[in-house]
Amino acid sequence: MQPVFTRHVLQRMAQRRIERADVMSVLSEHLHVLPTPEGSTRFDGVPRGDGRVLKVWVVGSPPQTEPMVVKSAAWKGGI
Repeated sequence: MQPVFTRHVLQRMAQRRIERADVMSVLSEHLHVLPTPEGSTRFDGVPRGDGRVLKVWVVGSPPQTEPMVVKSAAWKGGI
């Protein structure tokens, strides 16, 4: 799976010190998958093993179609 990263998510990742590898880890090994009211899907996971939860939003509802479009990412509780 090679997701597409929007300009928005790339900007947020830079601001929040999130690596592409963090996002890929959450997408492949997540704790939760939640639909959002906006029709997107949120994946929650712990990519670095340090206990911090990373939330990753993708376009669309499950099941995701290829390519998956990542639209935002944030650490739970902030940086």
